[in-house]
Amino acid sequence: MKFKTEQPGYQESLDSSDEEYSYSIKEAETVRSLKKAPYATIKVNTKSCKMMIDTGATVNILDDKTHQNIGACELQVETKDMYGVHKFYVVKGGHGALIGYPTASQLGLVKIIQPINIQAPKLRYPEVFRDEIGKYKGGSVKLHIDTNIRPMAQRNRKTAFHLRPKVEKEIHKLLEQDIIEKIGNTPTPWVSPIVTPPKKNPDEIRLCVDMREANKAIIRERHLLPTVEELIHDLNNASIFSKIDLRSGYHQLELDEPSRYITTFSTHIGLFRYKRLNFDISSASEIFQETIRSVIQNVQNTTNISDDIIIYGKSQEEHDQALDDTLQALQRNGLTVNKDKCEFNKNKVTFFGVVFSKAGISPDPKKVQAVKDAEAPTTVPELRSFLGMTNYSSRFIRHYASICEPLRRLTRHNTDWEWNPEQQQAFDNLKNELSSETVMTYFNPALQIDILVDASPVGLGAILSQNQQTIAYASRALTDVESRYSQTEREELAIVWACEHFDIFIRGANDVNVITDHKPLERIWQKAKMPMRIERWGLRLQPYKLTIKYQPGRDNPADYMSRHPIAMCDKKRSHEEKVAEQYVNFITNQALPKAMTLSEVKCATMADKTLQKAIELSRNGKWFEIKKMQDPNLDIQELQQYRSIQDELVVHEDNILLRDNRIVMPTSLRDRAVNLAHEGHQGLTKTKAFIRSKVWFPGINDRVDSLIKDCIACQSVTRSKLMEPLKCQKCQENHGQH
Repeated sequence: MKFKTEQPGYQESLDSSDEEYSYSIKEAETVRSLKKAPYATIKVNTKSCKMMIDTGATVNILDDKTHQNIGACELQVETKDMYGVHKFYVVKGGHGALIGYPTASQLGLVKIIQPINIQAPKLRYPEVFRDEIGKYKGGSVKLHIDTNIRPMAQRNRKTAFHLRPKVEKEIHKLLEQDIIEKIGNTPTPWVSPIVTPPKKNPDEIRLCVDMREANKAIIRERHLLPTVEELIHDLNNASIFSKIDLRSGYHQLELDEPSRYITTFSTHIGLFRYKRLNFDISSASEIFQETIRSVIQNVQNTTNISDDIIIYGKSQEEHDQALDDTLQALQRNGLTVNKDKCEFNKNKVTFFGVVFSKAGISPDPKKVQAVKDAEAPTTVPELRSFLGMTNYSSRFIRHYASICEPLRRLTRHNTDWEWNPEQQQAFDNLKNELSSETVMTYFNPALQIDILVDASPVGLGAILSQNQQTIAYASRALTDVESRYSQTEREELAIVWACEHFDIFIRGANDVNVITDHKPLERIWQKAKMPMRIERWGLRLQPYKLTIKYQPGRDNPADYMSRHPIAMCDKKRSHEEKVAEQYVNFITNQALPKAMTLSEVKCATMADKTLQKAIELSRNGKWFEIKKMQDPNLDIQELQQYRSIQDELVVHEDNILLRDNRIVMPTSLRDRAVNLAHEGHQGLTKTKAFIRSKVWFPGINDRVDSLIKDCIACQSVTRSKLMEPLKCQKCQENHGQH
């Protein structure tokens, strides 16, 4: 246990293994420090006595000299406000008297201050820390829906048979938690499909609703986040910080009855809709921000940014009072928190690229780390890319032309590449200018937000800016798996990573321009069906109001950072990769036909030259090269069929090709896959439905038709289609007369 005695000019601590407690010493008649020990002058049996306060002692002690002066052991002890009779132990010598913690505490000489940690609030506010999703008591929330937009009931995306039990389990769980409700005899003008990515537990899935179409009709509210200037003013001189994370944040707010119809989604067991605010609603972040702001608006030293509540104080007492008031407000309103994600008693906190601490404010080094750590270019194209990045901020850099002149000389025709100290100096100067206060600026939620993104074969780069002035830079290297993605997937990955990296800046913003140099993303983002990885990533972008704009890559300032990214540890995989690959691996394993292993499919795919070429074209995007191919080992007609569905193809990390959630079977395994689906002689319709839920290959329908046609068992139970013989009109009339 660590004991602290606090008074002017005195501080002492004793270490042990228990929690930390603070003891504040009050003044009795006089309290002073002598040789770093606290003393109080109190009355003992009506006589003044100077005694040392020892919060580590459990008894009171008198030395011989003091005892002779007072003359008793059961003694009446008084301060200005309190008195009592306490036992004293007498020891030899004249080293002074000592008052222990029990007596000092009863007399009000010391006060225990237990800093808030995870245990204290949990015990004091069990309702707030219970392992359940709370429900806001302040009323339901309303979605503002534009009735001029025509409702769309999207076609149901069939859930594979092997996933249906997991979907049913998740639906029953959401019903029990009162988050969704089944739709009865109610009109459903809006219907959205579901996507089922896996959870950490392989036996469970996550139910995500693709509300891209429905979100077009939801009018977003405009509730601004606190500005940096406001935070600087509020957190000025604060030294202690805590952060509270609300459990399943949005689900704690109930949707009012008239707003629920737009959240309707379809499953294989019927239609359901949300009773609570859900992550997929585009206006959820603004609604949640404003609701939580209203909950804590009367609490001093507290603010919220989306679902994070920030508590701060200039002293421990001020911070603890704010934290206590915040938890009381949450309990009154029926809200619960995720205790595993809460942080208490921190000495600094970072928001909007600014570090707040006891020492004051300072820029977050991570804002400019991507520029500071960038290596010098080694080729003319790399140099041109770097100059493109500096040119983006050139109007804020004094003497820009003079600084970069040594570098521009290397880009001229017929000039040999020579990287001398002069060029290195110019390069370093430009990096310093790019991270200087003249180029960098504070974030303003009221201004238009632009995110410039780029992906190269080795990394991702992004720049967050407003009015062409930089807010923050970011870059990271690709993992081995990500480097094998198609260029379209890498460019989409750059968008997802940049948006989540800059989440605190763009969450709740009504309009964010994402500028990319990959034109196909404008088209793919508008499609109902996307490649599997992009579909999974796309669900993560639903909370943001994004407009994806194409801009030629020649002038993309993020290009240099994507080609000179910050290296990642070999053992560290990106969060985006984990999300995408878990989904792809999950679908791949679930789609495997019975009695067939992943290694078999992998080996057969490696031996299939046409399929290998399709995988290569999926990765590099050069489908136009098919017209020039003359290789007799390739089935050009089959490659053309792959080209027609190129936006639906995904390459698994084991070099297996998938179309949506189905494995593309290599030629050598196609007959076997059809025969496995035909087991039990279920007939044509059921066999087709089963095999198409797991695998696909060009001509799959014809292959199944041929098998069923030649199967005697299937034909014996299939009703034959007898054709009536044609009759002439005269014969029909004669037949009618009879």
